[in-house]
Amino acid sequence: MPATIYNRNKLNRKVLFTGCEFGYNCYPTDFDAVFNVRGEINIIVDAKEAGKDPVFGQTITYINMSKAIESGGTPAYVIWVEHAATDADIKLADCLVSLVWHRGKWIKKQDIIDL
Repeated sequence: MPATIYNRNKLNRKVLFTGCEFGYNCYPTDFDAVFNVRGEINIIVDAKEAGKDPVFGQTITYINMSKAIESGGTPAYVIWVEHAATDADIKLADCLVSLVWHRGKWIKKQDIIDL
């Protein structure tokens, strides 16, 4: 079965985080995609415009979740992908992997081929 968005009109609604702040520099974050493949591997994906760095708060959250999942015996990855700066829809399958977190270390774009 293809990955299908069943109601594109609802996809365009924004979830506003106003009022959810906690203290100084502590804000909610969102996930672009989370995959759990048959309980055997967990993948957290976030898409950024090409050339933009990952957000610090998201990074810490994703790493902490990855570590917690791995402590339970399931391999986990955090994958940052890049897309062109555009207002058009972003097809995740067409994004380029730019950074991967796995087993306590970052793997940069130029080293991903070795992974």
